Amino acid sequence: MASSMTYIVALATNSGVPMFILNSRKESDNELPFAVVSALNAIHLFASNQDSDLQTCLSDTGAAVAWQVFNSSLTLIAVKDCGGCSELSTCHFRNLLTQVYHCLALTVPEDQLTDTCPNFDAIKKEFRLSYPLIHFLLEPPPHLLGFVQYGVDLSFRHSNQSTLNSTLDAFCEEANTVYGCLTVQGKIVAATEQWMSLDPSELSLLQILCYTRTRDMNASSFEQSVYLPVNSASIPLRCIVLRIAIDLRLVLLCNETHNLHRLEELVKVHWRAHSVLATLSPCDPVALSNWVLGVVVRTVSSRYCWSWFSNNDATLSRQLVSWCRRVRCGVFPCNCVTRTDHVPTETYECGPDMKSYTCRKGDLDIYIVCKEDTPTFLIRSLTNETLCKLTPQLKLSS
Repeated sequence: MASSMTYIVALATNSGVPMFILNSRKESDNELPFAVVSALNAIHLFASNQDSDLQTCLSDTGAAVAWQVFNSSLTLIAVKDCGGCSELSTCHFRNLLTQVYHCLALTVPEDQLTDTCPNFDAIKKEFRLSYPLIHFLLEPPPHLLGFVQYGVDLSFRHSNQSTLNSTLDAFCEEANTVYGCLTVQGKIVAATEQWMSLDPSELSLLQILCYTRTRDMNASSFEQSVYLPVNSASIPLRCIVLRIAIDLRLVLLCNETHNLHRLEELVKVHWRAHSVLATLSPCDPVALSNWVLGVVVRTVSSRYCWSWFSNNDATLSRQLVSWCRRVRCGVFPCNCVTRTDHVPTETYECGPDMKSYTCRKGDLDIYIVCKEDTPTFLIRSLTNETLCKLTPQLKLSS
């Protein structure tokens, strides 16, 4: 197995027949051999026959393996060469495999996935529509951290937020839909109330779909039928993404009666001539301390995520991703682990290049990385000061 490669395998639970095998590098010549896939499935099947719930294991070569069965019909397996890294815990893998399943559920109706004897040959084509989303989960871009937190990325409040919201509401009203959002570089900068009322997992899926389909797209718009795992698992909706400008997209959920050409004309009327769009970009927060290199704020209940890095440093982003993952999976409880003992509310780490600190304040988790020469005794008060400055900027409503 290639170093640092992550594999996702989907199998029909009853027959063990592979549906697909994907890897994080999108390399068709670096797939897991069929014999390895069969062995992994056999290990899980043997454990099940012994009334054991085998979730994860670590091989003697440092490869981590995780299994999860959905609806007694589809088995997903994750394999990663992590060198025994403890940050890749059961919590992380279970959330990853759940996200992968939701990506599949976005393109296939629920009744086909929950059928005890599903016809996977008939839905393999639909599964292919999910491949870009799954690749995104395996290798997310460095500026989007919401997916590491199993949530959705939002921009900090814009200086013209009221104007953006009113323009979006007016557009959606004329387009005859209540579900709409405006994204810039993949982050939500404005959204209707009904859009934000969707389940966090659905918001995350739609955000990934928009980002992956438009990343290399020159066309002005696209549409795709989608199923929402929570709100519309069996009835397809139309997800329409309209290009307003570079890195700026308008995302709508509509029914079959909406005319795509008419929506493109409405974009010209409501958005293309709007002066506020000329300088629209993911908003940086108010001036923070010079000690601070990067910060991530996450709501525990709704899983909204705001992030900022000094100079948009990709290396810093990856280091903060690693810190967030270790905290989420090893320190703070997550939705797949039940903790009955004392739950910590803060933790920190001093490294050679930076100092990292995380604390939970009510419904907010804040992750912060500071320069290596930041006095350790100062980090807690610095974090509290940073959170106070950022809190007013976490609301997209008018």
